[in-house]
Amino acid sequence: MLLLRGSVARESIADNLNLIKYELYRELNQFGRPEFINWEKLTTQAFDSTTSSQIREAIQKLKIIYSSRKNVAMEAQEKWRHNNIVVPQRISEYLQLEREYSNDKINSMVKNSMNMVSIIEVGDKLIRKATPIYATPDIPENPLNFRTFYYAPEKYFAGGFIDTFWFNIIIIWIMALIGLIALYMDLLKKILTLFESIGDYNFRRKIQKAQSVFRK
Repeated sequence: MLLLRGSVARESIADNLNLIKYELYRELNQFGRPEFINWEKLTTQAFDSTTSSQIREAIQKLKIIYSSRKNVAMEAQEKWRHNNIVVPQRISEYLQLEREYSNDKINSMVKNSMNMVSIIEVGDKLIRKATPIYATPDIPENPLNFRTFYYAPEKYFAGGFIDTFWFNIIIIWIMALIGLIALYMDLLKKILTLFESIGDYNFRRKIQKAQSVFRK
């Protein structure tokens, strides 16, 4: 067993292990390989050199995967630029589209470019602050929980990802439909009347209790 020595407090080591456990499990689970590491060993009592080697190997494999993805994306970007921008007859068309549809202020907001901190640590999680518009939301434990970070490009709901634009449109129409039904059936008045009757009932009960106490 690898003994954890040094000047670092044991509580801090435990927090770091919990952070590794949460983030690394989340990453490996995306590729269907959570069993790559013995997660029960990620404690200050059970951590050993074998577990340390497993973590290093897992991180190295993830680096290779994401590096490969980056190269593929950059090749696709370069191909798109060549077909749509570099070609002389399309440069002016691209610049015209950029002038019409690009906004520096909005770009700064959705990319959070004014924030100098890219990642922050909250509890046992790492929260991404940079370029949220390009981040994919985490899959929540509750499939009906659609809450995500600000400027998320898509939302997870009922087992799948939905583009934020269309998700918001659907929510707006649902709320409008509920409002129309409430107006048509005069639900607001009925609800207020119900609460009023409940309040009157409770008030009468208090009066009756006070009168009974007074008689005694």
